[in-house]
Amino acid sequence: MESSFAKSTVTKVIPGFDEVKELERRLQFHPSTVTDPKTLTPAQVAAYNAEGYVKNIRIFDEAEMTVHRRFFDGILERTLASGANSYSIISA
Repeated sequence: MESSFAKSTVTKVIPGFDEVKELERRLQFHPSTVTDPKTLTPAQVAAYNAEGYVKNIRIFDEAEMTVHRRFFDGILERTLASGANSYSIISA
């Protein structure tokens, strides 16, 4: 009797370049229609609609940033200690 684990099913997650070219996509800008924003200010929503991005918003507080900074500093330290350079982190 053959195990169900013996049959491998491969799921393709990332489409290839040619597959992406064949996709029907709408890539135009979609402005926000929010009239009573809860997180951003009305001025930030207006700036997003005018420029397509929002800048100068705080995502993490200082304590959260310290945790993230230590984590990535550790990755960099181990990478450099192994003889690789910082560019090899993004290609792993």
